[in-house]
Amino acid sequence: MSKDPAFLFYPNDWIGGTMGMTFEEKGCYMELLMMQFNHGKFTEAQAKQVLSICFDVAWANIKHKFKTDGTYYWNVRLKEERERRQKFTESRRSNASNPKKTKASAKHMLEHMEDEDETVTKDVYRKENHLSITWDEFNKLVEKYGREESDNIISDILNYSKNSKYKSLYLTAIKWLDKQNEKPTKKLAF
Repeated sequence: MSKDPAFLFYPNDWIGGTMGMTFEEKGCYMELLMMQFNHGKFTEAQAKQVLSICFDVAWANIKHKFKTDGTYYWNVRLKEERERRQKFTESRRSNASNPKKTKASAKHMLEHMEDEDETVTKDVYRKENHLSITWDEFNKLVEKYGREESDNIISDILNYSKNSKYKSLYLTAIKWLDKQNEKPTKKLAF
């Protein structure tokens, strides 16, 4: 099973829980939370290494945010959120593999879970119907035609494509934009 790449973050709880901390202390606290997320627990020596020159200033003011068994430190809330997320992900995985579920439902559930064999993240700027465009393709359009014109043409194509058989949103956008930007040749009067 692959490692879950995320946990839920609650901005209002963060603001309330870090009220009175300096920005430096908040940054140090977040760094230690990320270390806990990636490694489970950490020692004071590991915290010192991660926080580097900030350790002496920040550690005394943030270590109360972590429980300790004398050797290791961990934030209880983050531990609970990770466990809750793990149970949720496992339940989705279980539901997706249930033979009584329809294929469409199982496919839908799998799309929202990390595939342990997947090494490339999906770099999709926009996707609708059967068409999608990657960020790289979109950025190429923006370079050539501008952001507003590129966004507008993509929206037009997606609205029109519901009843068509286009295979590539990017290539269709280029074709439409080139045609749209063709300037009619003027006949000179003599």
